[in-house]
Amino acid sequence: MSSLRTIITSLPAILGTSWKYLSALFGYDILHGGLFLLRQMLTTFPCLNFWHYNDYAERRLPRDLSDKVILITGASSGIGYQSAKLLSSRGAKVILGIRGTRQRLDNITQSIPGQVLAPAPLELSDFDSVREFAESLPKAGIDHLDIVLLNAGGMVEEYRTNKEGIESMLAGHHLGHAYLLDLLMPLLLRSSWKVRVVVTSSLAHIFSFPEGVRYHITKADFSPFVGYSNSKLANLLYTRALSAHLDISYPGKFKVNAVHPGFVRVPLTENMAPRFLMYNPLTAALTVLRPAFGEDDEEGDG
Repeated sequence: MSSLRTIITSLPAILGTSWKYLSALFGYDILHGGLFLLRQMLTTFPCLNFWHYNDYAERRLPRDLSDKVILITGASSGIGYQSAKLLSSRGAKVILGIRGTRQRLDNITQSIPGQVLAPAPLELSDFDSVREFAESLPKAGIDHLDIVLLNAGGMVEEYRTNKEGIESMLAGHHLGHAYLLDLLMPLLLRSSWKVRVVVTSSLAHIFSFPEGVRYHITKADFSPFVGYSNSKLANLLYTRALSAHLDISYPGKFKVNAVHPGFVRVPLTENMAPRFLMYNPLTAALTVLRPAFGEDDEEGDG
């Protein structure tokens, strides 16, 4: 319950500092930004989601996805795993970006019926692993990608860095994903469809450092929740910049969204709050999939 208590006791400070983030990200004025923030905080919890809870239904997914090739990171459990099951059950070819041994990868792919493969392990905080994973796709017969769900991310309790000395959550959740997407661009550009890129972010981004994203986090600076929040703010800013860049470079080819899936019941959060305050992983997966299949002119909610 300590993380939930931290959130509650920090609300006054959050409400006082969130305007600059909202203004920088979306150009909202203070009143509009406050209403936006309140709405996002309410939709974090299923019991308070009065806007779109009924939108997150399996019936809203296309029944036939046999013409789609979809890559999902963080698909060994939770949102990513449920997304993979939903998509493969509708005929999509699903590529899993998951870490671990070959045996672990095989066990996970075999647990999901359909065309599911994990051609190589993916450790997003290890940039060599990211490159090797991207290189494995053409070797596995993948000649294009239609949808990418950049979903991997969990809270790390201890301070760690990757080989480059970058804090592990920032390296994995943000930089690894950005590098992966850059490497995947040739496959994305071969899609005959409008490519969808969905980044799983979080309302937790408002708990980041006061100055915004901090790229050089020391052990003295580190706490698990603030480190996680820092990476989620980086996700959000990256998504906005990526969308603008792709709109200029490839007009009409890409639709990019960041999604806040809400407070989700996973092993990490199991003891943080009562179950009625948390979305189950299947419902959370549907929130992530919504922008992957929504209409082009549909306004995002994440």
